[in-house]
Amino acid sequence: IEAVERTERPSAVTPVPRAPEWLRGVTSLRGDVVTVVELNRLLAHAGVERLEDVSSVLVLHDAGRRIAVQSTALPDFVRIAEGEARNLPPTEVDVYAGGIERDGALVGLLDMPKLLDLIERRLNDA
Repeated sequence: IEAVERTERPSAVTPVPRAPEWLRGVTSLRGDVVTVVELNRLLAHAGVERLEDVSSVLVLHDAGRRIAVQSTALPDFVRIAEGEARNLPPTEVDVYAGGIERDGALVGLLDMPKLLDLIERRLNDA
């Protein structure tokens, strides 16, 4: 929760030429230019359909880095008890701090520094 700055409704997202498919573009949020990332496409395998609507984004930050993420649904924010999270099996994208079970489903807990590091690596490789 500490990495969540706010939810926002961007007025417009400007595409960036030759950007990876998961990078929606940039937007101005309260006077700051912020990169908008489509989280589903960044973390999923090829073939995930592009989200059409960028009606709201979640603005995240860590150590001076800020991004806005778009997903199919903005998450619920809950504090979890220490020890409630469990380890997840390794994945191709190592951005999870663990997982918890909610309503019978396994929910991944994002590790913000790892997520931002992944975005930087993928941008540098593009």
